[in-house]
Amino acid sequence: MRKVSGGQLNGTLFAILTGQGKMRKTTAALMAPPSWRPMAYLDTDQGAAIRLKMLSATPEERTAMGVVEKVPEQCGPWMREGIDFFYPEKGRYYEDCYEFATEQSTQYKTIVIDTVSRMADGILDQIARTDYGAVKSRVTVRAKDGTPSTVHPVPADFGMAHERILEIFASADHSPAHVLLISHEKTGEIREGEVVKRTVCGPRTVGNALLEVIPTIVDVALRLAIKTELVGGKLTNRVIVRSTNHDIYLAGDRSGLFADGEEFDPALMWERFGRLISMTATPSEVK
Repeated sequence: MRKVSGGQLNGTLFAILTGQGKMRKTTAALMAPPSWRPMAYLDTDQGAAIRLKMLSATPEERTAMGVVEKVPEQCGPWMREGIDFFYPEKGRYYEDCYEFATEQSTQYKTIVIDTVSRMADGILDQIARTDYGAVKSRVTVRAKDGTPSTVHPVPADFGMAHERILEIFASADHSPAHVLLISHEKTGEIREGEVVKRTVCGPRTVGNALLEVIPTIVDVALRLAIKTELVGGKLTNRVIVRSTNHDIYLAGDRSGLFADGEEFDPALMWERFGRLISMTATPSEVK
């Protein structure tokens, strides 16, 4: 049993950003300041490196490329430094993700999993395509050469996937690195037997079993949402941060540093993450 005296805690970040697609979650992760680097980036969506190419360009380069998006002023060539991308292989998807959480986390100051949702899909697909002997009821559609092209997982596959996902998270959380998870969101019913207890929206993995679990195991669970306002006679969309549970949506902030409903600012997010670390670390750990 581990003993902790007073307020001296782990001193590392374990956070998650959730929300619909194209909400600047990846942009925020890539804007991790130099003080949070070197950073290992598990790019399961295979889009972060492309996003970095645009964000790290100079304003002149973006103009030449025809970029019309308004890019945060803090972005620039500095973002290319101190970041490595990792891509799990299909045949050993879980093994690569687990290695990332256990081994790469010892080589880098911060690790990012973008997205948890795609990682979960890859783990479930690998499980469904593996012959464990005891599972006989899978439905498989085979290609002309006889190889399985489409495999439909059975309930037991989901349970195994949930265990492997939580194992990866636990390993990452107990590593010396800061951890940022990025996830799409999903609405699902929480059941006890045949009884529907409630409907919630949380980080999307596979099935509904982890919808409520993941937000409870992290230090900070921030949900990004769109707020539409009438400004100057025109409807304007802003990305805001939800840091507490609202309606069916799950979020939470143990640090108390994020104001629920404020406009999302990636640079400010990292600044507040730094304050969180200073709360929990011993003086010798704060760097």
